[in-house]
Amino acid sequence: MASSRSRPFRLTFHPNGPGKDPGQYKSRVVPVNSAPVDIENDFFRGKALLIHDTGSEPGALEEGPPADRTGIGLQIQCRFKDALVSRGLSPGSLWAGGELLSTPQLGWITKQVVELCVKYARWLSDGRMHYNLPAVDDESLRPHLSFPLGYLFACHRSPPGVEPPVLGSRELIDAEGLDVQSLDINLDDVYTFVFHTTYLDLFSWELLNIPGVSPLPIENILGDIYGAEVMLFDLAACGGVHADWNKGAVLHWEFARCAEGEEFEEEPIEEASTACGDASEGDEATVRSSRAHSEGNIESFGCQDGTLRIWHFASGFGIAGMMVAQSAWATSKHGSS
Repeated sequence: MASSRSRPFRLTFHPNGPGKDPGQYKSRVVPVNSAPVDIENDFFRGKALLIHDTGSEPGALEEGPPADRTGIGLQIQCRFKDALVSRGLSPGSLWAGGELLSTPQLGWITKQVVELCVKYARWLSDGRMHYNLPAVDDESLRPHLSFPLGYLFACHRSPPGVEPPVLGSRELIDAEGLDVQSLDINLDDVYTFVFHTTYLDLFSWELLNIPGVSPLPIENILGDIYGAEVMLFDLAACGGVHADWNKGAVLHWEFARCAEGEEFEEEPIEEASTACGDASEGDEATVRSSRAHSEGNIESFGCQDGTLRIWHFASGFGIAGMMVAQSAWATSKHGSS
């Protein structure tokens, strides 16, 4: 059943970044446990699906042990556009991460724990991560954490004539992804990117499944977080400077958590069109699968407009415990392949 700590949240896709003119495109709120929604900007056209299955969702029933729940998943399926492909994008230069809009005031002990966890994550990832926690009064830099795409997302490529994976299916969550370095970035293939973790609960705002500490309220680590951005970016396009990631942004997201006492409100769902190609049985199966996942014990919720207190969270940023666990999982997958 839903946790007493549960609050609604929003994950919003912004074509050109939060607060910026989307131009000919639209910003999209990706509903929780519902059908995929269309997302598009100058670099890609596709759809996104957000899964949250931890047991803390409003309307969730106590069914089965926690180990049977799938956790959190963000699934993106798209075709890239010429604006990205024509510049010779190298798959190895794709990074994913997040950036807070301000530096949290960490206590000395908490900061030492976070630094220790980050060192461990850097060791697990063979140094392939970027982390920066500037001083609280340093307004020239933002707290930043990012990894190569393959350390956070499983990646799949479907050439013409091959049916893309069905978003929302358990098979997709469990499927082995390709080595990102082997991806051929072109205009014809359909690409599916899957982030999945069982270490985080966005409704109850807690770290999960970490022996000896879980469930651990996130605010115990970072306090109040008022702003962050989540991104997939081309490191080469920003000259190899992580602080300039916005120059190479390919996908740009914003996470917002409602204030305590806000009521849950179900939002109207605008289902995805045939964003990755012509209409097919696969598109219908995607909607059926995602609906089946949300019906029964989990419902779809969004934040009410109005008196919102926005809490932004960069996926994985600053949540050192989750990132360590996620990095360990990703590194073990790389090591076994």
